Amino acid sequence: SFYVKDDKITDLEDQIRLDSLKFDGENINRKLSLYSKYDDSAIDILPTKGKDYIVFSSLNCVDEGTWLLIGLENGEEIKLVSWNDFNCDGKSYFNSLNNKQVQKLKEVKIKSISIVDKKSVTCMVPKNESDYFMQLMKLLYKN
Repeated sequence: SFYVKDDKITDLEDQIRLDSLKFDGENINRKLSLYSKYDDSAIDILPTKGKDYIVFSSLNCVDEGTWLLIGLENGEEIKLVSWNDFNCDGKSYFNSLNNKQVQKLKEVKIKSISIVDKKSVTCMVPKNESDYFMQLMKLLYKN
């Protein structure tokens, strides 16, 4: 999204306010959808109420052992490893986070998300989505 004023284009992507995360029945009301500004790379993270994650990426073929790397604004990184069988749907499954990872995501905003198999895809997180995991952790882990 953008607007033009006096022949100047202004990008609104980081300024659009999104709905807060909440449960919509058995699902969470929105997934984290990321797109690269430089190529056709894309990553969708669909969290489940069971605290697992389904990730769709433009990598296409992925195998067991694919990494999900969550880059944090403080320079740290959280790594999850997929458990699913090989598929060419670009779909990877990840188990829930450990207590240390949950605590870190409650406190620090995210900067980037990467999927790494034989190839990799990295997408930067827009500022208006950088608190996605903060909201998610507070929703899934109330204590």
